Amino acid sequence: MPAASWLGSTGLVFVPSALVGPPMSAQGYFHWIKDLEGNDSNDEDTDVYLWGADVAVTSNLEVGAVRVDPRDNGSGETILNAKYNLDLGRWTNNPAAPEVAVGVRDLTDELSRTLYVVLTKNLELRETEGISRFSLSAGFGSSEEDDSPLDGFFVGLELVPASGFRLQGEYDGDAFNACLRFYPVRNLSLDIATIDGSLGVGATYRSGF
Repeated sequence: MPAASWLGSTGLVFVPSALVGPPMSAQGYFHWIKDLEGNDSNDEDTDVYLWGADVAVTSNLEVGAVRVDPRDNGSGETILNAKYNLDLGRWTNNPAAPEVAVGVRDLTDELSRTLYVVLTKNLELRETEGISRFSLSAGFGSSEEDDSPLDGFFVGLELVPASGFRLQGEYDGDAFNACLRFYPVRNLSLDIATIDGSLGVGATYRSGF
């Protein structure tokens, strides 16, 4: 199952995809990033905790909230996200069309409001053992703050090297990130990543309702 990005909405690490979870489903997640670099030269590295939830209200609309909590001072912010899949395949009567979505990260501008559009295309490589398929997500975002994730061009690649694993790599508009997601069961993802050179770990669980 596709899982939430670490800042909310279904996607890779910080890069969202154009995919939306199954309708009437929810995903909850928790991630920890060790010694994440500050946004400017005056900011010290600090551990950051991220936890939140997304709800797929329909097959096209996903909304959610994420708590971003830097542990050096105990003060955090809650950001609100929303993403809408434009269902390009139905409108163009072309099932092979890429998925396209528009979204907003941090709707209330607690950290840096970002509007974006993203395209995702799934490709099958082969049906034998080994890497069988991958998906490419690319988009453009406009943020209230320069040099923040999703400000400008961003791109991400997700490989499925074997059953139960997803390998993700991305450029989020500011930094390069990578993540290995392991699925011990269908709806649970255990994640280990490098976020701009910092170690990150966490988990995501999806359930219907």
